[in-house]
Amino acid sequence: GLSKDGEPLLEGFVYDDALADYGIQAVEQNLKPIIEALDTKFKYSSSLELGSGNGSFSWQLKQLHPKNVVCTCDINRDVASYDYYKELNHFILRTDEPFEIVENDKTFKFDLILSFEHFEHISPNKLEILGQNLLKHSKKGTIFFGSAPSYGRGLLGSKLIHPNCKSQEEWDVWFKNLGFKKLKDSILNNRDLYKIPHAAYLDSSELLYQCSK
Repeated sequence: GLSKDGEPLLEGFVYDDALADYGIQAVEQNLKPIIEALDTKFKYSSSLELGSGNGSFSWQLKQLHPKNVVCTCDINRDVASYDYYKELNHFILRTDEPFEIVENDKTFKFDLILSFEHFEHISPNKLEILGQNLLKHSKKGTIFFGSAPSYGRGLLGSKLIHPNCKSQEEWDVWFKNLGFKKLKDSILNNRDLYKIPHAAYLDSSELLYQCSK
């Protein structure tokens, strides 16, 4: 897809994908329970969201943790105009190209890295770069939490519109090879326990891992 200025976006995206906004009430209803569930398991004071779209997830996180360092990044420069980003540290960049977020001339290492419905858009030949970006901003103990649709949701008729669909098992292997161990505690797969609406990231693989390097 292309931005409104004709800039290339990630594969399988159209311009409006990253700009969809269902309103504050929907954000609180769908995303707040996920973050509250995350808080029962982990402590974190900094987070980075890859492919943050309209910014609503990190915005909700910032509302619940106003003292946290909350950073976001997205390829579509037009999302920065959304009100969600006013309180966030937002970077316009490609996650499939090398990047570095620094503070006082040092690479910033985050406690928590997030990415929802984004990895499936990364070309397979760029996946190694994405992994290196992830590792660069992680430290031992960093939590990765996100989601990615399976093959079934990557198909439009017989055409694969998402170039990097993987099964849960394939993502588990990819993260293991990167240096992350899979965590047994599930959030998205325990919706009833945490009162998470079924509309939030339904039919996606849950990506929940911890950096062991």
